[in-house]
Amino acid sequence: MTLHALAQIVAGEPDVSKVVTELADTISGAAIDVTGPSPLRPFLAAAVSRPDSCVLMVTATAREGEDLVVEIGGLMGPEVVAWFPAWETLPHERLSPRSDTVGRRLAVLRRLVHPT
Repeated sequence: MTLHALAQIVAGEPDVSKVVTELADTISGAAIDVTGPSPLRPFLAAAVSRPDSCVLMVTATAREGEDLVVEIGGLMGPEVVAWFPAWETLPHERLSPRSDTVGRRLAVLRRLVHPT
């Protein structure tokens, strides 16, 4: 079950629709910086998403990113959302990232290059 109807109601709010309009007026591929309360993030992602483009949302922690994927998936469907996990190591360290981290990152990159 998705909450797509709720996302449409929030997208109709004046401040959210202003952000969507601003994004539509920017040059294709341009970035805009939006600041707002955490609960607005999934609704804003749903409002600005288009079938022919990607929305990148950056969070401060991996936990916030995982939560955001679940929240956006609840609004739009889990098949349209992907989490790109942190690399887990610093470049100067000799440790490699875990194999599941590498696999998940490769799967996301593949989806970006070859959308279904």
